[in-house]
Amino acid sequence: MKLRKIIVWIVAILCLGYVGVKVGKKLYKQYRPLETTVYSDSDNSDENKPEIYDTKPVSEAYLTGDTSKLSEYDKKIYDKAIEILDRIIESDMTDYEKELAVHDYMVTHITYETENLGIFKQKSEDSETPYGALCKGKAVCTGYTVTFKMFMDMLEIPNLIVYAEDADRDDHAWNMVCLDELWYYVDVTWNDPVPDYDERIALHKYFNVTEDFLRDNSHCWHTDGLPQADSIEHSYEKLTGKSEQEKAYEIQTLY
Repeated sequence: MKLRKIIVWIVAILCLGYVGVKVGKKLYKQYRPLETTVYSDSDNSDENKPEIYDTKPVSEAYLTGDTSKLSEYDKKIYDKAIEILDRIIESDMTDYEKELAVHDYMVTHITYETENLGIFKQKSEDSETPYGALCKGKAVCTGYTVTFKMFMDMLEIPNLIVYAEDADRDDHAWNMVCLDELWYYVDVTWNDPVPDYDERIALHKYFNVTEDFLRDNSHCWHTDGLPQADSIEHSYEKLTGKSEQEKAYEIQTLY
């Protein structure tokens, strides 16, 4: 009987401790200052920035044709990226068409690692790298973002990474791209609905959108030092247009 009471007390203390930790984390998230980190490249030399995977060696190897300095890990990323670009990019494409081809490939071939959505937010070892995204087919938002950046760098399309938060105060990352001297926001992750399904179509709600649109759709960040993004000149709606199938599915699934 005594042992049973002790076990009950231990369980109760553990439950209270768990609840306390959850409440503490929620309060911290709610009241912490909003921070925004911008990466013009994925170099991690600034120790004050959150660390993201450095894709610069891969993009430089592609542009120079010299792969001799790549690590074995980066060489696998490089080989997979080359295979993909050879499949989806044509020489007569505009930058918009190249960007769209990369975006659509990523949305339809990468699965968001749903374990990261659980209570304990578990991430696999490669989920924040292009290796996880392209070679394993699974990533979290940072993995999508650095992979998209790597492709844009390889295609010499100016781009940035914005690392900030969503409306729930969870860390989130997305991209900016520049086409014909006009800047746009792109969130590849949030264009990939969870869960995935076979023969899914690419969605474009967060493809080449304005700052106002992104703010109205649960993205929180400071724009200090960022280029202005208020044009719809290269928006998906204007240049391509959504099918009725995409419009219907977008309503059901996207954030």
